Amino acid sequence: MKAPRIVTLVLWLLAILCLAALLLITGAPAAGGILALIVLLPFASLLWNRAARRGMSVRISLPSGVRKRARAEGTVRAGYGRLIPLGKVLCELEIKNDLTGEETRLTLPMEKRRDGMEAAFALETAHCGRMRTSVRRITLLDFFGFLAAQAQSDAVGRMTVLPDTFPVELDPALLSAPREGEDTRDDRKGTDMTETFQLRDYQPGDNLHGIHWKLSSKLDKLIFREPAQPVSNALLLYWDQAGGTPAQLDTLAEAVFSVGQALSELGVPYTLGRSEQGLMHRIEVTCQDDLAEGLPTLLRRNAPQRPALSDLSIFGRVFYFTTSLPGSERDGSVQIFLCGDEKGAAGDEIVFTPENAAEVLERLDAYHGA
Repeated sequence: MKAPRIVTLVLWLLAILCLAALLLITGAPAAGGILALIVLLPFASLLWNRAARRGMSVRISLPSGVRKRARAEGTVRAGYGRLIPLGKVLCELEIKNDLTGEETRLTLPMEKRRDGMEAAFALETAHCGRMRTSVRRITLLDFFGFLAAQAQSDAVGRMTVLPDTFPVELDPALLSAPREGEDTRDDRKGTDMTETFQLRDYQPGDNLHGIHWKLSSKLDKLIFREPAQPVSNALLLYWDQAGGTPAQLDTLAEAVFSVGQALSELGVPYTLGRSEQGLMHRIEVTCQDDLAEGLPTLLRRNAPQRPALSDLSIFGRVFYFTTSLPGSERDGSVQIFLCGDEKGAAGDEIVFTPENAAEVLERLDAYHGA
C-alpha cells in the first residue's frame, strides 16, 4: 500500500476513535450517526467501485512517430462501465522501449468527465526504438482513498522513436567482395546496382528504381541505369541485435539506417536482415520508402539470436552490424561494423563508439581493408 493511502487510513482510524470517544462522553445521537457514516462509507463505496469497474473500455492515444529527445504527448481514455466510480481513479502505465529494453512506470490521476475519464502524460527518450505503452491496472479508490478496486486492461499504445541519421560516403569498392571463381565481368547485365552496364533512355517496363534521377533532372528526360553485376553479388545489411547497452543499441540503429540511407541514395538495392526467435527476418530495400516502412518492425527486439556466418553465405556481400565480434571465422565477403566502448580498428573491423559513430562512418573507404 502506497504512503498516501496509509496516511489516509491512519486519519480515518483517528477520526473513528475521536467520534467514538465523543459518543461515549456525550451520548449524542448525532455523534453516533456520523460515526456510523464514516465507518460504513469506505466499504459501501468499495462495493460500488467493484461494480463500476465492469465494462470499462480503455484506450491509449500516441503519435505514430517522434524524434529522439522530443516531447510526445499521450492520452489514456476510459469509458464508464455500469456505474460512474466514486472517489479518485488512478491509472498505472508501463512504458518499454522494445529495442533497448528500458522500462519505466507512471501513475496518473484520471479526470472524470461526462463521457468518461482521461489522463494526459508525456514521453521523452534519448534512445530510438519502438515504445510500447500498456495499462498495468486502473485503481478505483473509495470515498476516503485507502480501499482499492483494481480494474485490468489490455490497452496498448505504440510509438516509433526515430533514429538520428548522418551522411555516409561509401567507397564503391566496399560494396563488392567477389568470391574466388565468381563471374564479375562488367560487360554483362545483372541485377546489382553497384556497377553500371550502360546509361540509356528510360523505356516502359523498366524498374523505376533504376532511374538516374540526378542525371534525368539535368537532361530533362528519364535516364535509366542498367546494372552490370550478377545476382550473386547481392548485398545484405545484417543487424545483430543480441547484446549491447542501450546506448550501443541506439548507436547501432543509427549506423544501420545511415548506411542504408546512403545505399538508397546511390540507387543500390539491398536486403536488411535480423534474427528473431531463431528465424531470419528480411526486408528487401530498393528505395528509402522501403526503409521507412520497415522502421516500426525493425526497431524492436524479440529473443534475437546470432546466426552462423555460413547462413549468410547466399549473399555476395554482407555488412554485419554488431556490438560484439562473431565467434566463427569469416571470409572477405563479410565486413564487420562493431559498436563498442573503445575507439580504433581491431583488424578489418570498422569500430566506432556511441560518441564517434558519425565521425567514423562518414567516409567508409578510409577504413576498408585496414
